[in-house]
Amino acid sequence: MTKFFIITTAAEMRGIAQTWDAALLTVGCTQVSLTSFWLIRWLECFESDGRARIVLGTGVDGKINVQAAFLAPKTRWAPVLTSLTNLYANRSAIVASGEGQAALAEWLTSQQAAVFKLGRFLNTDPQLQLTNGAMVSRAFDLPAIDTTTSFASFLSEKSANFRKSFRRATRDQSALNTVVEKFPADHINAIFAISAKTWKQDAGTAIVSSPATKSFYGSLLQKDIEGGVVRPFLVLMRNGNTPVGFMLGLVFNRVLHLVKMGYDAQIKKCSPGFGLLGTSVSTACNDPDIDLIDLDALGPHGDYKIRWATDVLKLENTIAFSSSPKGRIARILWLAKQKMKPIPKPKV
Repeated sequence: MTKFFIITTAAEMRGIAQTWDAALLTVGCTQVSLTSFWLIRWLECFESDGRARIVLGTGVDGKINVQAAFLAPKTRWAPVLTSLTNLYANRSAIVASGEGQAALAEWLTSQQAAVFKLGRFLNTDPQLQLTNGAMVSRAFDLPAIDTTTSFASFLSEKSANFRKSFRRATRDQSALNTVVEKFPADHINAIFAISAKTWKQDAGTAIVSSPATKSFYGSLLQKDIEGGVVRPFLVLMRNGNTPVGFMLGLVFNRVLHLVKMGYDAQIKKCSPGFGLLGTSVSTACNDPDIDLIDLDALGPHGDYKIRWATDVLKLENTIAFSSSPKGRIARILWLAKQKMKPIPKPKV
């Protein structure tokens, strides 16, 4: 039998950080958005209405077999329980092993929700079977880069066109200096200044677009003093003494998650993404503690990631419905809505 404990505050999460993270490592979890480092900062910056539910389950042997994070349902005609995700953390935050899977499935049904939005799972993840009749609402490509080889070997496997573009970008950036910063937290203000000059600022998705996002991303540069398992990673590009581009990442369990990239729109013509990504990949290839780079799921401006990828994994956005009258009605309406969506035209 699994016993559940519910955590709702950053202070409570800090109290169990090391135990929580050790359990993630034991089951081989590589999802940085489920670490205590990420959850504490998410709770501090985005949790304003008391809906967060961090779920910890232990088996009869006292070992942790469930770790998950949800947002409790809002009062509405068909309450929705969602994985603790938003625009800035869009992966599922669920890991359950052994008897914990069945126990978590039972816990989910007890939450008085009609709809379960469980987030994005790898299509090979056993958590996809947490609820009966779960369906894929959308699929995403997840580009990844194997960094167990040398950077020279990585480049040799890319297309001639890619290598040509890389060499041209390197020449165009000869006046720029791109380095990995040893102490990322010392450069928070530089990141904010660059972010305010990116196209994302105009689109409302930049780091400094709101006080909450500014606080959250700034906190990701801080040292992991809670669990001690996440390492901030920062590449800075400078024109003289002026910072003009950055790549922000987090290393957890041998995976470098590239979380956010930005550059001053005035240097766009020199393809700064090549310099920022190239420095990130070459650094990871030389780091014995990094085996893989997670480039995050493709978005509307993410086609460039495919050019860098050595593998493309599949993520599935998962939704399920309860067997209650509201759940059945919600399922019928959702299916009807899916049928009304236009069929995407194939890329030429």
